[in-house]
Amino acid sequence: MRGWLSRPEPYGLLLRLLLMPLGAFWDLYAYYWLGHQWVYHGAVPASWYGGYMRFWPPFYLHAGWLWLIKPFFGSGDPWGEALRPGIALTQPWMTVEALQGFCAQPHLHGLLVLLKAPYALAELLMIWMLLRSPLWFGAVRRRMAWVLWLNPVTLYLVYLCGTWDIIVVSALVASVVLLRRHLSWSGLVFAVAGIMKVFPLLLFPFVVLSLKAGGRRRQTFASSVLVTVGLWFVAGTWSGVNMSAIAFGMPHYDMVTTSLLSLRYLHDRLYLFIIGYVLLVCHAVQQEEASVSGLMRYSAAALLLFYSLCFFHPQYVLWGVPFLAGLIARRTGFLWLCAIQVVCLGIYTLQWGPIFTTYLLAPLNPALIAQPPPLERMAQYVEPGLVTGVAHSVFAAVSLWMAYEILRGHSRPRAL
Repeated sequence: MRGWLSRPEPYGLLLRLLLMPLGAFWDLYAYYWLGHQWVYHGAVPASWYGGYMRFWPPFYLHAGWLWLIKPFFGSGDPWGEALRPGIALTQPWMTVEALQGFCAQPHLHGLLVLLKAPYALAELLMIWMLLRSPLWFGAVRRRMAWVLWLNPVTLYLVYLCGTWDIIVVSALVASVVLLRRHLSWSGLVFAVAGIMKVFPLLLFPFVVLSLKAGGRRRQTFASSVLVTVGLWFVAGTWSGVNMSAIAFGMPHYDMVTTSLLSLRYLHDRLYLFIIGYVLLVCHAVQQEEASVSGLMRYSAAALLLFYSLCFFHPQYVLWGVPFLAGLIARRTGFLWLCAIQVVCLGIYTLQWGPIFTTYLLAPLNPALIAQPPPLERMAQYVEPGLVTGVAHSVFAAVSLWMAYEILRGHSRPRAL
């Protein structure tokens, strides 16, 4: 018993169970509402993004899970009155009235635990895969276990907010695990992760470069990814969905161009993230490090660069967790840098108003819905944009420094 209490698992599990019934992010309501349309009414929401839902894996994941837990709700449609009035035809966001209706449901906290269960399963699977990796052993693996089980970012975003990005992150980790012996399956899982969320595509060059040159390993993985994405794209287009407008019109693509320098003449401009990203790819090509550790290091640096030079939603910080955890375990000096990042991220999220504050905790106390968010109260004393801007600037500076330190320190290559 004493040995068990000296491990991070019991504390991590306890915190997860305590946080799951307390709050919910609006994305949780939105995506389960989309699934609810299919499970309870047999209709795929065709109006949202021009029918894109029919070709988006997260829609079927949420709908499938909702179908599995449907017997817990008994007869009738427990979602109809709570969620249907709050959904517009083009954007599945909750209104205040719909949020109040949802919070008035009986057994609300148990329902939240059930809805977040797939996210918890994905996160626990990610931890299991990372801790079984031969990359980490001994004291480093033990420290990494503490980092993963007690990560405040994961606890907040996955278990309190209920953000589904962790499913994509877990799929990406599974793709890396499959690289050694099952390249085609690895490419398929990677492609599905990229279809669900665009950020895996940022890491595609580093995954290819992590494979040993020569033979057909790089070609096998790349072709598996490209064929899967191509078939998905063609299937959507064949069904009458404007996949180009949807795929490249999603906000994720715009984010990489949010930081720019406008030059004096004509429409000339320089996009800072693209410059930094291309430099990072060139560095990876020059190093010729065909290794898992190289993949983890360059992926962490690329995501840190994204957080530094682009606008991003707070839940996107989850993307970097599996890549940074091992580096933090190896270099404990990163802990204080990560602590600064967590504080700055907490301030940065305030600019989303009640979504990450009062509305988030409405299931715990519905009276919070009527309360002004912290940013509005802060406006009485200081300009809110100044506070969030300084926090983001410090966050960016720390992230850039961490990326520099990651690239400067090389671990011994481990060929795949």
